[in-house]
Amino acid sequence: MKKQLEDLLSFGRIVGAALVVMGFVLLAVFLGNKARDAGYPSAVVFLIYLLGAFFALWQGWLSLKVFWKKEP
Repeated sequence: MKKQLEDLLSFGRIVGAALVVMGFVLLAVFLGNKARDAGYPSAVVFLIYLLGAFFALWQGWLSLKVFWKKEP
């Protein structure tokens, strides 16, 4: 029973990290589209998308790094 609870908690942590990554990517897309509509050059919009994706992956890594280093 304890192993099943640990598996469920692990699954929840992974899904939570995926939702964090998705949220930051969607925020970057929203901000990039706002910048494009405001008349910023396409290079700036691309940079917003790129930085948002890197930031999202970094946050996902930070949330899962502790989980992966945990001893069994």
